[in-house]
Amino acid sequence: MEKILEDIAGLRGVRGAIIIGKDGLPISFVGEFQNDIDFIGACVSEFCFAAESMTSERFQAGHAKEISIVSETRLIHLFDVNDDALLAIVTDDSCNRGLATLEGRRAAALLKEIL
Repeated sequence: MEKILEDIAGLRGVRGAIIIGKDGLPISFVGEFQNDIDFIGACVSEFCFAAESMTSERFQAGHAKEISIVSETRLIHLFDVNDDALLAIVTDDSCNRGLATLEGRRAAALLKEIL
């Protein structure tokens, strides 16, 4: 798992990558994080739960596989790994969004096999 996260963190503009249990507990992470990693895990899990409810119940669009959050200074890509885990990639403005998305999809598929 560490190697997968390190490969993502090596991309230009990526600040960090985290595997988070859907219970909100961090499983593994690499990179620079200004906040407590446990707090980040809990927030990401809660956000994904809300997004999942919205897409499946309100929009009847099925399961949310990817979510992107764009802020003034960061982009947070969230990828569903399996029933128990998520992958979060935190980037800054210098990151190529398309590359981060492709690498996140690749990483999520690899993590699905491992977890």
